[in-house]
Amino acid sequence: MEKQQKDELLTRIARHLMLQSSVIERTGLLDGKMGMAIFFFHYSRYNGSTILFSTSEHCGNALENIEGKMDQTSRLREY
Repeated sequence: MEKQQKDELLTRIARHLMLQSSVIERTGLLDGKMGMAIFFFHYSRYNGSTILFSTSEHCGNALENIEGKMDQTSRLREY
């Protein structure tokens, strides 16, 4: 795949995820906010765009939210 095609595909994925970020409730790596946060972290490093740093910060906040949910879930499993 050529660099231009790769860039276009990654841009389309990033736009789609930005639009979906407010409605996604799941926290999973493959289908939730954790996966989105990791994607945006790597995409911002790849792209080098300062605009994406705010998106990465947003994803960092999402990770904190995920961590809180994981703490609540783990407390339910304690005996």
